[in-house]
Amino acid sequence: KLLVDENELGSDGAKTIADALDKELHKNLKEVSLEENGITADGAREIGMKCSELPSLEKLNLNSNSIARDAVDELAKLLENVLGDMEDNLSDDEDEDNED
Repeated sequence: KLLVDENELGSDGAKTIADALDKELHKNLKEVSLEENGITADGAREIGMKCSELPSLEKLNLNSNSIARDAVDELAKLLENVLGDMEDNLSDDEDEDNED
């Protein structure tokens, strides 16, 4: 497991973690959790793409970040049965749109 929750990594930190993940070196990694890190769509896409290459991954948790709905939908398609709950992800722009 790679558990890096509540560390204010942001998208840059998520991209750094994505760059470090290797499908051969981390072939037995079953879970990646980056909950509550202020990750936006760009960082989520990067980590999602890299995690999609990990053969043993069972769960990617990106809940409670700032990921826009379109990126959540992309990740859901890319990672199908691996992506954890994403209901607590709305970017600030989407929050403002929903306040009307």
